[in-house]
Amino acid sequence: MKRDGLGFRISLDEPPQLLLAGVGRHDAAREHFRLPGLWAVHLYTYYGHLTMDGEEFEIRPGRVGLTPPGADLEYRFEGMSTHLFAHFRAKSGGKSARSIAPMADCGPDFARLYAHAEQGIGYFASDRRRAEARLWDVLWQMAGRTLSASVPAEGRGHPGVTRVLRHIELHLAEDLRVPSLAEIAELSHNHLTRLFGKRTGETVKAYIARRRADTAVHLLTRSTLSIKLIAQQVGAPDLQAFNKLLRGATGQSPRALRKGASPTE
Repeated sequence: MKRDGLGFRISLDEPPQLLLAGVGRHDAAREHFRLPGLWAVHLYTYYGHLTMDGEEFEIRPGRVGLTPPGADLEYRFEGMSTHLFAHFRAKSGGKSARSIAPMADCGPDFARLYAHAEQGIGYFASDRRRAEARLWDVLWQMAGRTLSASVPAEGRGHPGVTRVLRHIELHLAEDLRVPSLAEIAELSHNHLTRLFGKRTGETVKAYIARRRADTAVHLLTRSTLSIKLIAQQVGAPDLQAFNKLLRGATGQSPRALRKGASPTE
């Protein structure tokens, strides 16, 4: 996709349609993939390099990147590298479109942007509109515009359950156990289980499995990331466990899901 002198032209008249938001972790030296049909925002906390459609960009902590749909992306890392990301749909161009740089150094504003992105990830599964609002705000700030709005009150239900829902979204790749989550909620194991079931209609373990499966299906059908890396992103200890997770959720293997994908729809 072509861009003007400043960056890619993207319409910010309305919130983007957010398909996935999460925490990315890479421990390979190099990753090559595309996101057909989807924009992506990355908030970087590591050093590395990005080659996008043959153009080189330096990644440093405090930088935020925007990649357009279908771009050919190659990342080169220096050890374990963690970032926040969002995959979304938005209109490109139009009279009210804004230019957003493919890579921007946000300096002292990065902490605020990072906090907003973390909030969006935490809201993603339970309150999609609020997650999209956070991403919308990040995009406006990336375009040099700031929305001065107060942060809404905590989401519906017990605040401890809200903390647990956010923690799950931010740590899908990690070992998530109910006793540890109960400590985060500042509730007993049984009390968290009861309140969580009332809020979500699922047990804690079932909810985590579903969120991991949903994320995996998105990455399998909407990106060209390797199956091994996707398994790592959703906390599967090995490919056998990953296969079991997806067969339980969808009835299909990871390879079957990828083979039947139509990512550009």
